[in-house]
Amino acid sequence: HLSRFQGLMEQRIETFATDMLKLWELMEQARSPEGMMVSKMREMETGTFIGKTVPDEALLDLSRKFKLDIEAEQKLSDVLAKHDPDRRQEYMKDLEKHLETSGKPSAMVMMCLKKIGDGTPLGRAGPPAPGSFADRQKREREE
Repeated sequence: HLSRFQGLMEQRIETFATDMLKLWELMEQARSPEGMMVSKMREMETGTFIGKTVPDEALLDLSRKFKLDIEAEQKLSDVLAKHDPDRRQEYMKDLEKHLETSGKPSAMVMMCLKKIGDGTPLGRAGPPAPGSFADRQKREREE
C-alpha cells in the first residue's frame, strides 16, 4: 500500500499539506486505520477525496452565532466543500433557519450532515425549542 499511497500523493502536490492533515485526523479517529487508509486512497483515485477544509467567513459567522462546537463546524465545512458556491449558500440559509429553532445547534448540524452530503433538501424548520436562539429572541422582545 505504501507505493500506491506514495504515487497518489505525488500527483496531489497542490493539496498535499491539507490532504495529510485530513488523513492524520481520520486515522486518529478510525477503528481500523488500515481500512480507512485504503478507503481514502480509493477516494483519491476516483477524485472524490477532499483534504482538510478551512471554514469560510460565512460558516465561521454561523458557528459563532449559534456557538457550534469545533467538531460540528469542521464536519459541516468538509461536507459543504463538496458543493458549488451557490448550493453551499442555499444550505447555509436553510441550516440557519434550523439552527434558530434548535435547542442544541451542534447536534442539529450533525443530524443535517447526511442530507447536505447527499444533496437533499433539509426541509422546513420546526417550531422554536425552549432555549433556542429564536426562543431567546422572542423572550427578549417580550421583556
